[in-house]
Amino acid sequence: MIRLLWRLFCRMGWQGGLQWFVLALAVCIASVLSVSLVSDRLTQSLKVSGRDFLAADQVIESATPLPELWLTQAKNSGLQFTQTTEFSTMLLTAEQMQLASVKAVDQGYPFYGRLQLLPQQAVRPGELWLSRQLMLMLQVKPGDEVQLGSTELRVAGELVQEPDQSFNPLALAPRALMHQHDVGAAQVLLPGSRVIHRYLFHGNAAAFEKWEPWISSRLQAGQKLLKPEQANRNLSRQLERSERFFRVTSLLGLLLGATAMSIAIQQYTRQTQTMLALLKTFGASRWRIMTLLGGLLSLLTLTGIMIGCFLGWLIHRWMVWQLGNALPPELATPSLQPFILAFVLGGILVAILVCIPLWRLLDVPALRVLRQEQESRVPAWLALPLLITGLLLINLFLLKDTRLVLGLLGGVVALLLVLGGIGYLLLRLLPRGVTGSSFYLAVQHWQRQPLEILHQLSGIALSLLLLGVVISVRSEIVTGFQTFLPADAPNRFLINIPDSDKPALEKFLQQHQLPHAPLYPIVRGRLTHINDEAVTQQEGQNGRKGIHRELTMTAQAELPGDSLIVSGESWNSDLSGMVSIEQGVATELNITLKDRLRFTVDDQSFEVTVRNIRQVDWQSMRPNFFMIFSPDVLQPFVVNWMTSMRVPADKLPAELDLARTFPTVTSLNIDTILNKLQSVLDKLARAMTLLMLLVSAAAIQVLLVQWQAGLQQRQTSLLLMRTLGAQRRQLRDMLHWQAILLGGFAGITAAFSCELIRWWLHMEWSEQPWHWLPVLWWLLPLSGAATVLLVSQFTLQPLLRRTLAGRLRSL
Repeated sequence: MIRLLWRLFCRMGWQGGLQWFVLALAVCIASVLSVSLVSDRLTQSLKVSGRDFLAADQVIESATPLPELWLTQAKNSGLQFTQTTEFSTMLLTAEQMQLASVKAVDQGYPFYGRLQLLPQQAVRPGELWLSRQLMLMLQVKPGDEVQLGSTELRVAGELVQEPDQSFNPLALAPRALMHQHDVGAAQVLLPGSRVIHRYLFHGNAAAFEKWEPWISSRLQAGQKLLKPEQANRNLSRQLERSERFFRVTSLLGLLLGATAMSIAIQQYTRQTQTMLALLKTFGASRWRIMTLLGGLLSLLTLTGIMIGCFLGWLIHRWMVWQLGNALPPELATPSLQPFILAFVLGGILVAILVCIPLWRLLDVPALRVLRQEQESRVPAWLALPLLITGLLLINLFLLKDTRLVLGLLGGVVALLLVLGGIGYLLLRLLPRGVTGSSFYLAVQHWQRQPLEILHQLSGIALSLLLLGVVISVRSEIVTGFQTFLPADAPNRFLINIPDSDKPALEKFLQQHQLPHAPLYPIVRGRLTHINDEAVTQQEGQNGRKGIHRELTMTAQAELPGDSLIVSGESWNSDLSGMVSIEQGVATELNITLKDRLRFTVDDQSFEVTVRNIRQVDWQSMRPNFFMIFSPDVLQPFVVNWMTSMRVPADKLPAELDLARTFPTVTSLNIDTILNKLQSVLDKLARAMTLLMLLVSAAAIQVLLVQWQAGLQQRQTSLLLMRTLGAQRRQLRDMLHWQAILLGGFAGITAAFSCELIRWWLHMEWSEQPWHWLPVLWWLLPLSGAATVLLVSQFTLQPLLRRTLAGRLRSL
């Protein structure tokens, strides 16, 4: 039996469509495995980028020093830690003084990322590192002495960039860096001082699994635990969108592979029915036939899975190589789990796809040897619900996203039904053209075999549809990247602008052609009451929930252009005693329209009424505010102003002139932060392009399998027409028209279906308005027509070059 099975595998395993079955299974496994390997490793490497933003694996921020017991527990859990202390204080020289935001560090800082100093060296006691802006303000150079509190420190050089520098410009003053050893001698941390103690922890996953539950249960008000995924909210949102793209790519790769396998196994079933009927007439038992077929399919499945794993590993390595320096130097080593999953997935997928076709083969009557119209009593439609259910369960297991899987699979099934109706109408409405012309022959061939043409149209359209979904989803996400970080994004924030400098500063920016956002008046205050009910000022207090920190607030006659009013009345310059509140804060604090809010600024209280609730684009690089008051509200207060601007490389001299002309204005350079964000987004965009190419290869394979399935029938039709006197050129042009019509109609219907799926995905994922994607309406029809035309050229054109007698002898 084993010898017979091996001979059957060697002689029949690569005929009758089974070679396409093996190739389709290999591509299916390769797509899922490579996507799994790359996305897992890329996700882990991108988390390293999140660690760079924290400079550690985890960080505890606290307003007071942590108890020694907590740090001892961290050591006992196998963690390393270092401490930074951040505070604001005045820096003094013989002639200048300036408020600075100071960070004190020790030798262990940072664990991740790079502390950029000029010159590059370790931070030592007795030294002070100043940002370039602060050096200009204090008019000092390396080697000069600067007084900080009760001690004097020597300026060692320029502080270029900190890996964990805050991204909030309103919380920053010009930066300075010192050693932790000098904090005590400076005597600047007095009772009531605003200090941020940051404890940076570094270790392996096992150590954090042991320590994190212990510390989480002991955190108190004013303390919070930060993780890499929380390091930057805007970046985290982009990572979530990218992970969705990886999941969609994996799902579509699986669907394309399953489609090709289904077409191939149906082709093999049609070609093998007569042979099995003949075996039954020779006395072969049902069990023996089932053993042979089952063994053959098992060998083919094992072969396909092994080829798929090998291809998946190569594709994954190629993608990592293509990403090159865009990836971190150390990537996590892949485990055996994806490969085990690939073997299990391949076995389950084959079982789902061949169950009904194998049953139909075993049920073929022996009488089919004499009467070809005899068919199995098992209906073929039973394969459809089994296939849908199986793919649904597989994708739910792989993706763990019920809405995504149900939406895509349900949309594909429903839209294929629409596709069939549209295709049938197109067949009926096609003009016949001139009798005897190549176009006429192509249309006549379509209308004589509508079911066969619709079957081909559905298979090709499905592959183009899934390819279109991948292209459109990638386009949406990359567009989101560009919206999040456009080429003209502001790279400087100007803060601490006094009232007296505001007119001159606006004139300076205009003269030097520096594009900037509007200037905003700034005050800092606290929300104390909602409708005369006091709100809590710290976490853990009893009472109505408050914001628990000071807010940076502004007043404007007009709302920013990117703010969208979701409820309430419009905003204008004639309002008095009103506030516009951000939607998220309103929802969290249960604030509604016409509620009365009381704030305290500089020990003065005032009350305003909520006029509207607005949606804010927090992904933009422009200043955004939770609270915007009507212009009259801030008139009693002394305000500073702020704005953001774009300083191109050729305008850097103008920035130096600005620092000299307005020494009290603080310019915050965020170019390094923007470059870090852009680097991460570039990695994601390049990974998406490579994954899209992989799905494109799977889609092309479906086209090839679909065309190959009807190749024998097309060859017979060509032979018949050639025998009846059709000219070679006429048949060649007919084949061209058939390919163009088939691929073009499939592309048009696929584009229509893809737009509907895009609309559904957009409703689920995006907050931006939905719009048509014009590229789908020319790319998919052209791709379909070109691919089918190319395949036709290679498979059918050789038949036209052979002699008629030779073709007859080959049948």
